[in-house]
Amino acid sequence: MSKKEEINKLVSALANSLTHEIGAIVNEKSLYVEKYRKESENFIVISKDILNVLNLNREDKAHIRAALKIELDKELTKRNYLDIKKFKLVDQKIEEVLRDLRINI
Repeated sequence: MSKKEEINKLVSALANSLTHEIGAIVNEKSLYVEKYRKESENFIVISKDILNVLNLNREDKAHIRAALKIELDKELTKRNYLDIKKFKLVDQKIEEVLRDLRINI
């Protein structure tokens, strides 16, 4: 697979992870909170696997950040059953996950 395709897979996995994590936070009284958290962790594992084969430069990292914001907004918009507070968490959660995975610039 090309680097671009791998980066797209990474962005998708990270967006899914953050969508589930934010869902667990804003719907903390839901019956599915633990399921959301486990799904989030599973997508992080997938992201780490993808990162192991990538050699990212600053431009790649900047692209990942921008694409992740767009993808995450799109995913959260689809989930109209989540409280509107979900959008307030987006930037914070993106920064956290990029820092934890050492993709920050």
